[in-house]
Amino acid sequence: KSKKQNNNNNNNSNSNNNNNTQYYLDFGQSTFNQSLTCPICNTMYQPSIPSEVLSHQKTCSPYKLGVKFPNPKSSSPILSFKTSNAKLDLVKKIVDSEMGFCDSSIPPHLTTYIYLNSSSRCVGYLTVHPLSSCYT
Repeated sequence: KSKKQNNNNNNNSNSNNNNNTQYYLDFGQSTFNQSLTCPICNTMYQPSIPSEVLSHQKTCSPYKLGVKFPNPKSSSPILSFKTSNAKLDLVKKIVDSEMGFCDSSIPPHLTTYIYLNSSSRCVGYLTVHPLSSCYT
């Protein structure tokens, strides 16, 4: 069965207003020309295109496995950060997308704590505003 897609390009510089038609063969594949949305990372991709599958795997890996941090020098699984870095931004992006927040930037005056599991992957995230004084 042959199908066609019409792609009308309206270029003012081209005086021949060409009608570009692309034909393709549909042999009844259930996933032909269909995009999937990953339920884990919400990335849309086409499984029939290897480069998109690879890109999706790179995007989805931090969501599935957690963001890996360097082994802490201390025995404590909790790390503290006063400034933002690329890994913290990735964790914040994942947390924001799961919580439904829009802003993914970390203000500079906040302190971030992360909790690492035994394989040094982030499994907990906390951002706090340090207090200089307390009123009781």
